Amino acid sequence: MYPIRSLELQVLVPVPLHEVEGLGEVRLLNLSMNFSKIRAWIKRIGDIPWIRFILSVYGNYNDHNGPLLAAGLAFFLLLALVPLLLLAIGGLGYYLSETGSTGNAAQTVQYWLSGHVLPGVSNRVADALIARVDVPGKMAKITHFRGLSGIVGIVGLVWAAMQIFVTGSVAMNAAWAVRETRNWFRLRLVALWLLIGTGALMGLSIGATTAGTLWERYVPSIAVTVGTELAALVPAFVMYALIYRTLPSAKVSVRAATFGALIASVLWEVAKKGLAVYLVHPNPSVYGGLVSIFALLLWLYYSMMILLIGAEASAAFAARFEREPAD
Repeated sequence: MYPIRSLELQVLVPVPLHEVEGLGEVRLLNLSMNFSKIRAWIKRIGDIPWIRFILSVYGNYNDHNGPLLAAGLAFFLLLALVPLLLLAIGGLGYYLSETGSTGNAAQTVQYWLSGHVLPGVSNRVADALIARVDVPGKMAKITHFRGLSGIVGIVGLVWAAMQIFVTGSVAMNAAWAVRETRNWFRLRLVALWLLIGTGALMGLSIGATTAGTLWERYVPSIAVTVGTELAALVPAFVMYALIYRTLPSAKVSVRAATFGALIASVLWEVAKKGLAVYLVHPNPSVYGGLVSIFALLLWLYYSMMILLIGAEASAAFAARFEREPAD
């Protein structure tokens, strides 16, 4: 025999309207009490000294138009890639001229087209593309105009890179709440000095990260990992400390510049590590080229955000912990 389930009859009983309104008021009161508890919990977290310091730095970054200034700095950094490409073309022209390998350029392009750029394409299609682009003629022009490309590339690269520091001085002065007191010529000299110093340090930092990432694939060990991180972190730390000490129009102490450099260098190492991993493991999908462009733009913007956040942290450190004027 099978058990017979009892039927539950639901009877709708009319409820007075004032009781329904009272029930709604109780629910609203409970909801308000829950929000009050959440606000109190958030307030207790915000009262933690280092949390309050982080929030003040981020608030100052937004109040001083940090996102907009970071976008402007990222634009000049992206603009510097154009003369850098011209400089690379000039170097390629000198290489082709010295080695006399201009005639083998078509075969090299065919190899890269069929093996890497367009995998699976036939040699006939690759030859048609090479003929349409006129690769031998383009290589001859690169060899002929190698000197001009190199000169324009160097001048353009120096100009674009100096604009990064000139525009960055506006953000640095906003962080320190000072006005620019240096004249046009002196500010460009400071930018040129920072370009030379930070360029060498940045090259060391990026090279150490890339080499360490590749080395870890073949010799995985804790010592290699720690050595790689330190070798990349030290040049970045010195680079940011030099910028925060020199670029603002204010008198910045060594302690304040060191504090901002420590924060910025750690954040930039995270960004650099992600870029190095992406370069070692490229995206093989059809949209790999578009993804690479988006990743480059995002990395440039994030790098400039780190630069400005470190400046805000340096100024906030001086305002909070340095009661006397900077040395």
